[in-house]
Formats: sequence, C-alpha cells, structure tokens
Amino acid sequence: MKTSSKNSSSKLIVLTGIDGSGKTSILKRLSLHPERYLIIPEKKDTIKSSFNIRKNKRLGKIVQSLPSKTRALFIASGIFIEYEAIILPSLLSGKVVICNSYYYNIYAKEKIYGKADKILYEFLSSLRKPDFIIFIDIPPEKAYERKTYLNPYEYIGKPNKYNFSKFQREVRSIILETISEIPHKILNISALSLVEVTKAVNKIILSEVCKHKEP
Repeated sequence: MKTSSKNSSSKLIVLTGIDGSGKTSILKRLSLHPERYLIIPEKKDTIKSSFNIRKNKRLGKIVQSLPSKTRALFIASGIFIEYEAIILPSLLSGKVVICNSYYYNIYAKEKIYGKADKILYEFLSSLRKPDFIIFIDIPPEKAYERKTYLNPYEYIGKPNKYNFSKFQREVRSIILETISEIPHKILNISALSLVEVTKAVNKIILSEVCKHKEP
C-alpha cells in the first residue's frame, strides 16, 4: 500500500546521472535554505548507506551471490527505509526534498545485471514519482577520468575504461527511458566547471519550486 505524500508545498526533486557525473559534489554545494529544503546526498551517515553495495565492496560481493528474491528484497529495503524514515516525513511537512538518484541508478543497474527478481522493479516503481528530475549528462569516458577508483557495481568484466563506459552508456539509456514521462531536464555539463554546474542546478530547482507555488 502506498503512503500518501500529498502536501501542496512539498516537492520531490531528483538529481541523477551516471557514475562519475558529480551528483554528490553538486548536492553538497547547493545553497538552499535548510528550513525549506532537505538535501540528501550520498553520505556515510544516511540510512541507505548501510545497504550501499556500490560503496561497500564486501557487502557488494555478498549481494552478488544472493538468490534473486533475496537480492531484490535486500536492495529494495535500503531504499524503502530511507524513503519512509527521511523522505516521506519531510514531504508531509511541506519541505522540498532533493535526492541523489532516488532509485533510478540502482533500477538501471539491476536491469543490466539481470540477477534480481522482478519483484524489485515492482517495489521500486510503487514509490512516489518525483515532481522533477535533473539528469546530469556527461560522456562516460570523461566520467571515467574523474574516478579515483572503480567498484564492481560500476562496470561488467574487467575494471577498465572500455567496460566502465559501455556499462554506463547502458545505465544512461535505461534511466532516460524510465524517466521519459516525468518532467525532467537533461543538463549537459561537459564544458562546465563544478561551480557553474552547481549554479545551474540551483537555478533549475528554484525555478521549478517557484513555478508550482500556489497563487
């Protein structure tokens, strides 16, 4: 059963994109008032981090060997706990929640791996749809150059530029297909500095929030 997250002033805005696109760095630098906005970057102290198979290599190896249904339930649990404990209460209180990736990156990667039971996609698709999505677009080859290390959840095969880029192109394609019917903006950051990207994202968010304010 879906829990209602209706509030005339609340908004769920998602920042997504391939690995290495700079989502976390951008969110950490946004200058938005904390009383009105809740920004959820990927931090060590967030609930979902305990279930983060991308950051936790040991955990990632364990999850890779799980049966399909167990894998699906494990992956979904971290996302649902964060939603119910952090995102939903903030939305109900009227805040604008800005979330790193939400479930879209994991959804895309699990589609590519094909190891999780289909119940995972049913669970994730039942979550509240964002009001707006900003897709941070960057060529996978350039994203690779930004990476200081690769983990097994960012490529298939050997950890090299080719396999990373090939995997990330598939991730990009699936995410864009999944969000096609949700209001979104693709922001190409290839020629932008982090400061310029942050300003652009900040402007888009403020514009979307003001656009939907009640008269």
